[in-house]
Amino acid sequence: FALFRANPFVAQNIYFIDNTDPHTFDLLAASLDLSRTAFLAISKSGGTVDTLAQLFTVRNWIKNPKPYQFTVITMLDNNPLHRLALESEYHLI
Repeated sequence: FALFRANPFVAQNIYFIDNTDPHTFDLLAASLDLSRTAFLAISKSGGTVDTLAQLFTVRNWIKNPKPYQFTVITMLDNNPLHRLALESEYHLI
């Protein structure tokens, strides 16, 4: 799972989150301008519990999440992450 600022004209900061530790998530959320942050969720199977948990956590951080803030990379089959990306109109790769 990765986060990056969503402005292509400004130097990018990329953060990789490799666990669901609430303390780490809280510290990171407090340090970001969430309205200008893009999120990338990657899971080949689309059913990786940590990736799904991170994505749901991040969605709860943002008061009015915009579909363009999220990109998902997963197998294009009937897996939970793929279905969520389609339902939420996220970028899907």
